[in-house]
Amino acid sequence: MFERLPRDGVPLNRVLWILPRIENAAAFKAEWAIHMAADAVLSPMIQTADRMSTANSPLRWWNLKAQVVQALNSNPDLVAGLADEQRWVLAQEYLELAFRLVLTHENQTPSLQDYIRSGHFAEMEARVVVSLAEVYREELQSLLLRPPAFCSSGQIDQVVWFDDGEATPELWLRAWLPELPVQRVALSKVEGPEPWRKLDVANRAILTVAADEATQAQQAAAQVLKWLGEDAEETIVIAVVDRLAARRLVALLAEQGVQVDDRTGWRLSTSRVAGWFNRLMLDWQQTGLLDVVVHPFDNTVCELATTLRADRPARLADWAAGLLNALGTGPIGQALSEDEAGRHLLLGLQQMAMADNQGLEADFTQWLAAWRHWVESQRFRPLDVKSPVRVLPLLATRLREFGRVLVLGCAQSHFQESPPGLLPPNVTIDLGLPGPHLQRIQKISALYDLIQNSRAICLIHCAQVSGRPESLLSELQWLQIVLQQHTPEARLEVALADSRIELPHEPADSLRIQPDELGVRIPEQMPVRALDDWMSCPLRFGLTRCLGWQDTQARRPQSFEQLRGTFVHRVLEKSAISLRQAGEAFADLEDWKRTLQSEAQIVWAGLEESQRLTLYPFMRFFESIIPRLAGRMIQRQAGGWQFESAETPLQGELALPRAGKSIRLSGRADRIDRKGGALGLVDIKFTRPEKLKAQLGKNGDPLALPQLPAYQALLGMAGQAVEELSFLAIHKDKVDWLPFPATAEFEAYEGTSTWGEALFQQVSADLDQFFSQSSSWQATPENGGCAYCAAYGICRPEDLQLEAPDEEVDA
Repeated sequence: MFERLPRDGVPLNRVLWILPRIENAAAFKAEWAIHMAADAVLSPMIQTADRMSTANSPLRWWNLKAQVVQALNSNPDLVAGLADEQRWVLAQEYLELAFRLVLTHENQTPSLQDYIRSGHFAEMEARVVVSLAEVYREELQSLLLRPPAFCSSGQIDQVVWFDDGEATPELWLRAWLPELPVQRVALSKVEGPEPWRKLDVANRAILTVAADEATQAQQAAAQVLKWLGEDAEETIVIAVVDRLAARRLVALLAEQGVQVDDRTGWRLSTSRVAGWFNRLMLDWQQTGLLDVVVHPFDNTVCELATTLRADRPARLADWAAGLLNALGTGPIGQALSEDEAGRHLLLGLQQMAMADNQGLEADFTQWLAAWRHWVESQRFRPLDVKSPVRVLPLLATRLREFGRVLVLGCAQSHFQESPPGLLPPNVTIDLGLPGPHLQRIQKISALYDLIQNSRAICLIHCAQVSGRPESLLSELQWLQIVLQQHTPEARLEVALADSRIELPHEPADSLRIQPDELGVRIPEQMPVRALDDWMSCPLRFGLTRCLGWQDTQARRPQSFEQLRGTFVHRVLEKSAISLRQAGEAFADLEDWKRTLQSEAQIVWAGLEESQRLTLYPFMRFFESIIPRLAGRMIQRQAGGWQFESAETPLQGELALPRAGKSIRLSGRADRIDRKGGALGLVDIKFTRPEKLKAQLGKNGDPLALPQLPAYQALLGMAGQAVEELSFLAIHKDKVDWLPFPATAEFEAYEGTSTWGEALFQQVSADLDQFFSQSSSWQATPENGGCAYCAAYGICRPEDLQLEAPDEEVDA
């Protein structure tokens, strides 16, 4: 950073520095002393962009919020149905927007006017914000952060602004220092794959993929302990995007005896003191008296004296003052004042006691809501921890160089554009706020600079959270896969991934691969489910089946969808076997219901605890649909079908005549039934029956669902005739049998007797051409192949938005 400072003769101790978010001014000055001690003395004037739009008086800000809450309580159209605590949150949002209107000197931007005209409720909310800006303009202006007096008295000659895209500094300078010359140093704004292709991380970066949250914490802790073992004095920075992951890691390191200097700021509501105070308030509410209290740290009992009663209304300030008098003295007050979170609590009670000049009347429930809103909005961090392991927010790492860095939060969701708040993004951008797109760019740029400026860096990605898959950040996928062909030295060593692929780069459009340049080989064998990839996206088929690319999903623990499918398969299989062994040729409805219920409990009991936790909501749902499922089993029996086998292994050859080769296909059929000498194939789908009907109807294409036809073809090769292909569709409260129609009903498949024959004719010809021609492979989003594809971020531009289809998961 310091090499980028101005060299135009201006004394650097007469400069006002405007920086993006930094850890604190003291850290910046320390870095300055190391790098610039011989050149200049640092000016004391440092401002950060994230503080310029924050009220400079918490006490007066609290007073304003109390007044706004009082006004909102008299407007039922705006607060109808909102709990007391939510009204404080709404008042905070309204005031923050009014504050921005005052800062930008704009009451009626074009986008705000359009928003006001968009609907009745939008008009009400927007007019509330505008009214607040007008009524409280003088008070809000007084809350704007101002530069110290010496900035305008000739002691500052220039402003140096390290610009990361925030609009607030320009508004601030225009308001307070319009005459001072400004030198803007634009920080890098990383967008698209081009910068990542040039990034050199050879022998410096490791990307590990954890199966779940617990494994992620274990891997992170192991890396930190490894670094500490190598050098216990050198600083280790943990750059955080995922705060929950950081909390898990801090707790795990504490168990290993490693203290962490956490500078991300904890919510005050998560502190032990806040929990103690909340329990105290609930006890007071229940008993009506506050005469004894348990010590917050040693659990001793202390007596208190207060004139407040929980069953009598009082002013908001009186509630706070009474509690401050009761708790702020004696052993309780002493204990709170010696704890960082306790000091915040006492300070908050002081602010509330001094605010509320308008006398907002509040019963105990309203007082408790006000306090909970305050404690949720406050952050604190222990100041007494001295440790070489330091936790920082990712955005606080800009303009700095580090030795050893651990990054927590590498998923796409951690860098997604933030959802809009009270007003749409275009309105908030007009008010000088960064907007969702810029927020993402800022995070991406901070990550890029961090990787570039660190001696050693370990990035840990959690493959699934709460049983749901998390996609790796697409920029890291570019770095991992797409960039390797152009810059072989810029590669990440990826844990849990055995193969590397060299792919060409396509900067603007979706990825295209020239198979003849890569020497693609026809696979000798592949699973039947690979045909799903082929039907939805030839590019993904080529990546996974011909180039060996494997995403991390294959190595994760079973997901919710996989567990759900396995559970239903086993229950239906065991129920059918149980009834057959009982000698029931035609079980009645009660037999099926009772057996399904019993077998479900047995299968459930056989799951691991973590699997039961993941599957619990579906278990409750499954119990509710047992009557419908039993009815469908009776219907199947009534058609003459009897259960034959489940998870039946099948294999056979798919010929490629032009290439003179064949591919061995293998798979497992969900269920095979028998009627006389004929067989019926069943596939269980957790998809809306209406959607499957449309795909099987005359306007659809049954071969877009290739697994059942493929199994029919493989059984045919073994000399077994399959008379019927059917789906058992389970979706919400619907359960239905959906058979394939006859091929004769489709003009495109006339002349073929079975769907298996039609599929193999089509796929054989298409794959023959696919492997033999030199035309490029490209994604086909129109077939729905991009919606849930793990390769999406690799092969498609980030700004392309595709609508996700309805859930469709093969059991």
